[in-house]
Amino acid sequence: MIIKMNQTSRDKSGLSMGIGGFNLQVTPDSGTDYEFIYNNNIYGHFNYQKISRNEALMKSGGNLFNLSHNLDDYRAVFNGRSSLNINVRKVDCPSDFEESMVGYYRQIDDKTKCFFRKEEHVYTENNQVVGILREYIIETKKKIFSNFTYYDAINYKGQNYFLYPLKLDHYYLCVYNNNTLIAIIMKESTLFKKDNYTIYALDGSDADFLCMMAAKFDYTYFQPVKRQDSEGHMVTEYSTPDFAFKRQRLAYGDKFDSNFIERIKNGI
Repeated sequence: MIIKMNQTSRDKSGLSMGIGGFNLQVTPDSGTDYEFIYNNNIYGHFNYQKISRNEALMKSGGNLFNLSHNLDDYRAVFNGRSSLNINVRKVDCPSDFEESMVGYYRQIDDKTKCFFRKEEHVYTENNQVVGILREYIIETKKKIFSNFTYYDAINYKGQNYFLYPLKLDHYYLCVYNNNTLIAIIMKESTLFKKDNYTIYALDGSDADFLCMMAAKFDYTYFQPVKRQDSEGHMVTEYSTPDFAFKRQRLAYGDKFDSNFIERIKNGI
C-alpha cells in the first residue's frame, strides 16, 4: 500500500500583539490542510489548526506563565473512511513516573531517564476515545553533556504503535505495531519542499491511522514559524528537527529496514 500526502495550504501571516509588555504572535488562521491520494483517488483529508496566541492567553486565564505551557495546543480533524478529532489535553502524573518542571519522567537506569510532556494527544471518533499518543524523550547522561532521543507511542483502537523519526538520506518515520515494522513514512530531505510525503505500508495496515501519523510528522517537525523581525516585517523561519542528529541514528537506526520500501513498491 502506497499513499501520497500533499499539503494543500499552509500557515498565513498573522499579527503582532503586545500584552503586558510581551510581544505575542497572533495567527487566527494558522493551520495546514493535507490531502491523501491512494490508487489515484482522494482517500481523505486532514486539517491541523494551531490555537492562536490570543486564544491560548484566554485559555490560560490571562496568566503568561500558564500561556507558555499552551503554545503547542492545537485541534485537528481527519476525514477518511472514518472521521476523527484530535486534541491535546493535560494529563496527571502516572503512578510509575515522577514529576519535574518540564514533564513526567521515570528512571530507566543510573544514566537514562524517560520523559514525556504533561500532555497527551487524544483521538476521538463519535465522541469516544479511540487513541492516546504521548511524545517521549530519552535522556542519556554522558560525561559532561546529555543526549536526547525521541519517539512517539500510541494505543490506537486497541493496538500499540511506536513511531521513530530518523534523518538518513531523507527524513523517515518508522511505524511499528509492537515489534513489527508496518510502515515507513518518507519525506524528501529538503525542509522547504511541500507535497513530498509518501507512506509505504503493509497491506491491511490501518490507512486512517497512517495518514494521521504522516500529517503529525509534518506539523510536529517541519512547520515553519512566522515571526516579526526588528524592522516589523513578517519572516518565515525553518528549523532543523530535533531528531535529525547522529544520536538519534545511533539509538534507533536499527528501526529502519533499508529493503522495506522496495518490497512495498514491488508488492512483496
